[in-house]
Amino acid sequence: MIDVVGRAILRLSELPAIPELPGSGEFTELPSFFADSGRSVKPPVAVGPKGTNVVYAVGTREEANRYDFGNLGGYDDARERWVPFADAPGATIELATREGLNTAGQDDLNYCNLGLPSDLNDRLRAAKNANSPVLIVLDRSSLRIPTIKSGLDDYDGRDYPHVGLITAAGNEQDEPLLAQILPTKYGNGRPNHLWTVPDDRASYVFGIGDIVSGLRRNLQKAGSTAISQPAAQLPGI
Repeated sequence: MIDVVGRAILRLSELPAIPELPGSGEFTELPSFFADSGRSVKPPVAVGPKGTNVVYAVGTREEANRYDFGNLGGYDDARERWVPFADAPGATIELATREGLNTAGQDDLNYCNLGLPSDLNDRLRAAKNANSPVLIVLDRSSLRIPTIKSGLDDYDGRDYPHVGLITAAGNEQDEPLLAQILPTKYGNGRPNHLWTVPDDRASYVFGIGDIVSGLRRNLQKAGSTAISQPAAQLPGI
């Protein structure tokens, strides 16, 4: 219950601040917090190394159709409902991702689906400030989509040790795009970035556990939300 209340407070803390009361203080002069319906609220991020934020660099069904993808049947209106595994028909990428996170000790409450945020760099920075890892799930074919291409191109030029990447599907024809869009991360063999296309769903799940465990090792000793280390007796002199 404490955890649920704490997360609710965190979500509320990220809402836009209520403006100060102008004028003489009459209630009729109070500005309405709900008047600006176009005001955007950034989604929350997971907090601490035991949480994981997931970015789905995957095209939607409409985008796949617009850019002439070969396998349109596996894509969905929601990026996380993409079905990429031939050996597991009907198994969505989100379910496989969450299964992989569970193998790394992830609980369901600390999973945060960031989708494909338009402010990707801001979300990555927010996760870094929260001392929480980020996993980018990549569909190679979706590199042809401008929004995904531009977001990953911007990410390539930034040093984020708390961010990892796993490839879920694609083919050899899309490989030149990796070198073009992500020359730094792909060309230099960035740690905790798995570029090979998995043979099956089980390989993907195993890869996630390996990547996220590696990211957490870099975060355990950093920040106020770090994983506490057990006390140990100092060796005698």
